[in-house]
Formats: sequence, structure tokens, C-alpha cells
Amino acid sequence: MLGTPTALQTPPLCTSQSAVDFIHRLLILPAEEQPSLDGLLDELATAFGANAAGLATFPEAIPLCYSSVSSPRALDEAFPPWSEQFDLTEHLPHLHTALTLPRRAGGSCLLTLMGTPECGAWMLWLEEDDRTFWSESDAVLLTMVCQALTHRLTRDERATPWAVQLDRSIRRMRMDTAARIVRRLSHDFGNILTGILGFGELALAHPTASNSPLYDFLSEVHRAAKSGTQYINQLRLLSRRQPAINRSCSLADVLAEARREWRATSTDVRLQVHLPEELPAVTVGADELRQVLAIVLENAREAIVGAGVIEISAQTIEVIAEEAGRLVGNVRSGTHVEICIADNGSGLTSEAQRKLFTEPFFSTRPRNRGFGLAMAYGILAAHRGGIELLPRPAGGTTARLLLPVAASTAPAF
Repeated sequence: MLGTPTALQTPPLCTSQSAVDFIHRLLILPAEEQPSLDGLLDELATAFGANAAGLATFPEAIPLCYSSVSSPRALDEAFPPWSEQFDLTEHLPHLHTALTLPRRAGGSCLLTLMGTPECGAWMLWLEEDDRTFWSESDAVLLTMVCQALTHRLTRDERATPWAVQLDRSIRRMRMDTAARIVRRLSHDFGNILTGILGFGELALAHPTASNSPLYDFLSEVHRAAKSGTQYINQLRLLSRRQPAINRSCSLADVLAEARREWRATSTDVRLQVHLPEELPAVTVGADELRQVLAIVLENAREAIVGAGVIEISAQTIEVIAEEAGRLVGNVRSGTHVEICIADNGSGLTSEAQRKLFTEPFFSTRPRNRGFGLAMAYGILAAHRGGIELLPRPAGGTTARLLLPVAASTAPAF
């Protein structure tokens, strides 16, 4: 069962002082001098003289980050480190400090909660292989750490590296969780619709007067089933995480086609494309890239009231590991093509910024409401790409897409 610390022994002064110094640095250091999320947990464990520190979402208990000072371990191998799954929700009203829990591999953990309703809630813990207790001072100091972290998160300044990584990690985890649920639902409902569609076609094949009510009813059933299969295919795009093998395409060719379609359908909003003369192929099929661009362009068009301009530019860039961690998706370090789609529309509110890529069905669009950006995210993530939406200084939004450069031997489609 959950309990209070098993002993009230005062920790060595050096440990208490190092923990206080850690809290002080959290509060006073400017954003650019703050550590990454991994570095933050590493410094936290060192300050408390612990073997490891970890962070997971609450109450979903999705592990986000783990740092082991003593020996490298994968996060999934270390979570949960305590010996049993405890229902912390029952103890929330009384959780004003940290709790000592027996560690699964021996030793103990010191766990507490942090966060706000606006930012979300997380479990933060320390681990020690040889320690069977954590003092009351340890519990108070860890609670103060959480208060300092929450203070930085709720301030206007949220550009600290660890805060940016935390936000991206939470978005990625929630999108992946939604993808797993959608994948199972789309599979099961797809099987149901296959039966309805098949028997509907068989029924329509039987001799029936085309002007009879029965024929009209069967036609409506068949039409609805076909619409349902299209919807299921969209759900599968949202949940897709496995890319097609050896697929690549030319961005210039896909954009040329998109430009022709745009001119045929759009009147008040102009599309301007600026591409370098030579741009390498990207590791995604033309159909998938076409779908991603269509989703982002449609969002940009709907953000513009009346006449406006959407600008598309692209370039080849080198992505380092630190930048890859800030993007929503599955970006790795290496050579990528960066595609920027900028509009001069109304921009994104702070609420929209917070909910996009966190709530898959969230939308600000007055029409065609749905999960377009979530679908774009699913396609990009499956191809080790990523996306982020950035406000423009003069108003509007820039959608920044990254896709890996295809190997020279990969065939283009």
C-alpha cells in the first residue's frame, strides 16, 4: 500500500544543499541556459544522490523520460520501477508531498506529482538501489522541485529546452495512443463494412425495378457503406506507423500537380511556390505526400478570410538530434527536405496551439471538420518525418514539414 516515508532521518547537508542549488538554478537560469529533459533528470538524480530519475504522464502512466546515473537502462525496462501498480488517484487529495514506494529490483522510489490543469499532470520520481527509506526532508525538497518546474511551465516563458521536449513527448505519446485505438477500431469496423458492402452489391445485382422503393433503399445502403469505407481508410492513415518500403518521390513534381489543381479551384487565395532548381527526392510515396500537402494547404486556405497568399518554399537541411526532439513526429538526425507552407490568415490561438496534435479530433475549421492534421501527422511519422506549426510575426501560420532525403538508389514513384 502507499505510505509515508518509512523513516525520518535527516539527509547529509551536502545532499540537501545540492538539491536546494538545483531548485535555485531551475528558478533563476534563463531559458537558453536550462538543460534538456534528459539533462534535467540527470541533474535531479545527482542533486539528490539517487541512482535514477524518471517522468511519466498522470494518470495514463505513459513513460516520457528516464535518466540513470549508475547504469544505462531503457525507459520501458525501468518503468514502472516500483514493485506494484498503485492507484494514485485514490491518494490525490492527500498527496501534498512525496511518497516512498518499494522498488521492484530492490531499494526504493520517492514519487510525487507535478503539473496544472492547463499544462497536464506528471509523475516524477527518484530511485535508489540501496536505500529503503527517503527522509521527510527529501520528500519536501522533491515537492519543491515540482513546484519550481510547474512555475517555469506556467510562466509566459516556455522556451526552456526541457519544457519544449516535454511538450513534444506528451503530444507524440498521446497521438501514438490514439493511433493504437484507431487502428483496432478501423480494423473491426472495416470488417463489418465489408460485409454490408458485399451483400449490398449482391442485393443490387438481383433483378429489381430501378424505380422501386426497394432499389432506392438498397442503393442508399450501398452508398453509405462506400462512404464508410472511405472514412475507415482515413482512420487508417491516421493510425499508420509502418511506411511503404523503397518508396520515394519528387517534391517538385507533386507540387506542380497541386499547383494546377489549385488554379482550377481557388479564386481569391493565390499559391506561390519557391523551390531551388535541384531538390532531392524524399522518402515518401507521391500519393502520401500529395495527401499531406492537400491537408495542410486546405487548412491554410480556410485560415484566410477573403483574398490572401499561401507561400510554399523548400530547402535541404541537416537536422541534429536536439532539433529532431523538438518536432512532432518521428524525425531522426540526418539530411532532410524542409517544406514551409506559410499563410497570412488569422493564425492560431493559444488554445489551438495547446490542443493540436494532442487531441486528434480537435479542429478550428468552420467546415470539413475532422482530423486532417492528425492524418498528416500519421503519414509523416510513418516515414520518419515531422511537423510543427509556427506563428508568423506579421500574422498567419507557417507549417514546417520535414521528410528524410531518399537514398539515391531508391526508385521514385
